[in-house]
Amino acid sequence: MEILSGIISKVIEYTVEPVGRQVDRMKHRVDEVERNGKGVETDVQNWRTEADGITQEAEKILGIEGQATTKCFHGVCPNLVSHHQFSRKSAKLANKIELHAQIDFPSVSYEAPVEDICAIPSQEYMAFESRAPMLKEIMEELLSFLVLSVYFRFGRSDLVVYFG
Repeated sequence: MEILSGIISKVIEYTVEPVGRQVDRMKHRVDEVERNGKGVETDVQNWRTEADGITQEAEKILGIEGQATTKCFHGVCPNLVSHHQFSRKSAKLANKIELHAQIDFPSVSYEAPVEDICAIPSQEYMAFESRAPMLKEIMEELLSFLVLSVYFRFGRSDLVVYFG
């Protein structure tokens, strides 16, 4: 029984833990991509879904480990059928994990399409004659500053001082 638990711990150490670390790294990369407003590639999303499935399968197999260590004939001899089934399932899972861990993605994200922004004219807005001179004065001030900034190289801070 101690041999079986030693084998199981080595299988977990060499297969499940590295994939768990890789899944965590990929999750961090995907979270970073989503924070930056980019889209996540569908291959990466599928890989994460498969990785979650493999993790659940590994947890299920580890739950079966307790059943595999049971003995038959009231503890006289080991239950060889359970041991055999457990070893087959764990070997298949180890192969699946190794294949899954070898997948590498050239890119995790893509640029999200830019949404079109358009001004919707309001039916409630009415152009009053009293607003026209004020608008004209604002436009003249902006134009004079822009002309000065082109010739004399004013910056943004000068703009704040000028209009502030």
